Amino acid sequence: MSTLGVQRKATTFYKIAATEMKITQHDARQLVKIYERFGKSALRPKLESSFSVGELSMLASKSDDAIKAAMRMKNANPFLRRTELERRLKLEGH
Repeated sequence: MSTLGVQRKATTFYKIAATEMKITQHDARQLVKIYERFGKSALRPKLESSFSVGELSMLASKSDDAIKAAMRMKNANPFLRRTELERRLKLEGH
């Protein structure tokens, strides 16, 4: 299947998911991205209870080491938000 065909099918899926779940297509894409990265992870319960959807979306593209660092940061300060978390990860080289 061509790239364009895949993109069309993905767009159709996100539209249906958004309609059925009453969320935006952007949110549907975020949830799929998060599930693809963390869906089968043993850390999933801890990640879901510690991080917001936006934070998990940002972490989905990070390495396992960066995720572990983020978990340490969040455990030390549960009120740490996405922008500050991202800034601290960059300072640590993640």
